[in-house]
Amino acid sequence: MPRDYEAEMRAKSLRLACEFADRLRVAPGLDRIATLEEAEKQHILLALLHFQGNRTATAEALGISIKGLYTKLKRYARQEARLQASITPQPTLERP
Repeated sequence: MPRDYEAEMRAKSLRLACEFADRLRVAPGLDRIATLEEAEKQHILLALLHFQGNRTATAEALGISIKGLYTKLKRYARQEARLQASITPQPTLERP
């Protein structure tokens, strides 16, 4: 695998984890307990931060396969994209 690709993937993983961590800081006193899926996502992304975006080390530390980690991260990225799309205002066309 080319080094540029590895660096790009590491940066992408770190960016996703940092964005998620930033949202956690904004909402510290939630009235509800996190779902198991939310807790898993939080744990995985915090582990990714701990290992500075190194997916192999993260997967090994979590006891999951690298393929399983990639699958989860892709799902998180899709969820993030949907969230951003729902927040971003859509341009409106003005009629003459």
